[in-house]
Amino acid sequence: MNWNIIEYSEEYRDKVINLWIEICVKEFNFDDWHDDIRKMDNHTYKEDNGNFWIAINDKDEVIGTIALKNIENGKGCLKSLYVKKEDSVK
Repeated sequence: MNWNIIEYSEEYRDKVINLWIEICVKEFNFDDWHDDIRKMDNHTYKEDNGNFWIAINDKDEVIGTIALKNIENGKGCLKSLYVKKEDSVK
């Protein structure tokens, strides 16, 4: 199956939330994260030269996410790195 990495846009918001719930809540049992995930604002990563990307497959399903938060002086921090179990490299 082929996949692409694209810059996040609001049209994928529900798909991103569903992926995070699937991984964080259902797979890793972080039940108390459920409400926080629904409130996530992915645009904050785009502030100050950071960004947020998603990986989508041929069926336009979100199979992964990653963000870069700008810290300072050209340094960044990777955030929100999630990959759907079935689509991870083995």
